[in-house]
Amino acid sequence: MFDYSILHWTTFVTAAILLNLSPGPDIAFILGQTVRGGRRAGFAAMAGIWTGALVHVGFVAAGLTAILASSAVAFSIVKWVGTAYLIYLGLSALGSKGGKFINDKVEISPSGLKVMRQGVLVSLLNPKVAFFFLAFLPQFVVPGMGPTWL
Repeated sequence: MFDYSILHWTTFVTAAILLNLSPGPDIAFILGQTVRGGRRAGFAAMAGIWTGALVHVGFVAAGLTAILASSAVAFSIVKWVGTAYLIYLGLSALGSKGGKFINDKVEISPSGLKVMRQGVLVSLLNPKVAFFFLAFLPQFVVPGMGPTWL
């Protein structure tokens, strides 16, 4: 059913890894949460970003990203809502008192679920991610391979 060559998979995985290593709001969010809340918060942020990316893949598969790409109004709405959310996160971080340190350990850290939810929103409200998936994924689709009903 899925008869892709090893070269096809290797190219896809290599490109995906290299593109995921490039800095952007997602990486900045993960690093910020890791510094602020430790390893657990970093993994929660990463899970949120990945969940948002998975939703973007679903949007591409359903054709919703094409609507975003073709509608200036839809793109502007997502862009400005995303901008407002990033500003909100930045101001929240600046206004927070941070954790209290006792014996070099942070006493208060954000809940993993809250950090994950924020990560999903950071990813979903970034229109560049939608356009990335719209441009990137079709290159690796081989017509006639795999189920067409997806």
